[in-house]
Amino acid sequence: MTSTEEAAKAKEAAKVAKDAESAAKDHKALEEKMVDDLTADDGEDFGYFRSKLLGLSTLDQTDPANPVNVRFEPRQFLSEDGETTYKRGFLRTNNQRAIKVFSNDSNVDVISKEQYVKAMKDGTPTSY
Repeated sequence: MTSTEEAAKAKEAAKVAKDAESAAKDHKALEEKMVDDLTADDGEDFGYFRSKLLGLSTLDQTDPANPVNVRFEPRQFLSEDGETTYKRGFLRTNNQRAIKVFSNDSNVDVISKEQYVKAMKDGTPTSY
């Protein structure tokens, strides 16, 4: 390999490292904003839920011209043994119809805001 090729590879490696560092900073800033958003006062109109059914959702057609799909967000967690993972769906909503539906659903646990915030911090976003 010539010195020109080595220099080009070193330059590319430095660029990749810089891009990775920038992406890590952006990710950290987004996480901090998410935590700030989660800990802001929601008022009493919000409901917090957890389910083993990751894709659980309900369609609010109160306004037929503007139907709203309220869907659980999947998160992945590492089990206590540190070797296996499991997934759960979480939902934070102020949609009163969804709150009524999910509060009476046997597949759903009503949780506190603190439990929801902890799950958002500890879990990682995942696919359904």
